[in-house]
Amino acid sequence: MLMEMGEPERGRRPWRDWLARHRTITALSAGSVGLAVLGAVLVVLPGVVVDYDLAGEGVAAQDRLKAVNDVRTTLLQAVGGVVVLFGAYATWRQLRVSQAGLRATQEGYVTDRFSTAVD
Repeated sequence: MLMEMGEPERGRRPWRDWLARHRTITALSAGSVGLAVLGAVLVVLPGVVVDYDLAGEGVAAQDRLKAVNDVRTTLLQAVGGVVVLFGAYATWRQLRVSQAGLRATQEGYVTDRFSTAVD
C-alpha cells in the first residue's frame, strides 16, 4: 500500500490503540477504587476509631458525634496534606523536564551557530 507524504500510517500498530485504551480503563478503575476507599475511610473509620478510643465507656451521643467529626476533620486534613505534597512533587518534576528541554534547545542553538560559522 502506497502512502502519500504527510498521511499518517493507519492500521500498522493496533497495539498502541489497545495500550491507550487499557491505560485509560486502568486509570479510571484505579480512580474509582481510590474514591470508594477514601469514602469508606471517611465514613467508617472515624466511628471505629472513636469506639476503640472510648473502650465501651458510656458517652453522650452529642459528645460521640463531636469526636467522630473531629477524627473525620483530622483525616481530611491528612488527605489534603498528601495531595499538596503530591502536587508539589509533580510541579518539581515538570520544572526539571522543562529545564532539560531548555538546555537541549540552547545546545541546539550553539550547534547551529557553530555549523554556520564553520560554513
